[in-house]
Amino acid sequence: MTIQTKYDKFISILVLCTSVYYLSTHITDLYGTASLLVYTICMFVQIYVYCWSGNEVILKSTSIGDAIFRMDWPLLSINEKKKLLMIMIRSTIPIKFTSSFLITLSLQSYSNILKTSYSAFNLLQK
Repeated sequence: MTIQTKYDKFISILVLCTSVYYLSTHITDLYGTASLLVYTICMFVQIYVYCWSGNEVILKSTSIGDAIFRMDWPLLSINEKKKLLMIMIRSTIPIKFTSSFLITLSLQSYSNILKTSYSAFNLLQK
């Protein structure tokens, strides 16, 4: 994991807060802030894509055990059954992508980022 991805969430929250704050204070000049508005929307989409992809990995990794269970087990050898059983046991713990080993990339994390950004935005307005 690179340093850039290590602090992505924290930096993204700061960028979102400052961008939205600047937009809210300079909303009268729409033509001057159009590029910043597009940039802010792109930041929201970028974070959403990361979190959505991480959520899909979690869902797919937990469905591996079900897919193995639906296989035709009687045709397999004992050794193959043991290996598949180990995979099923391992699939009970979902695979999770994290950012800086603190934040799990999921749709719940995206919601939390939006809530934190909004709270920070409210603090900046005061």
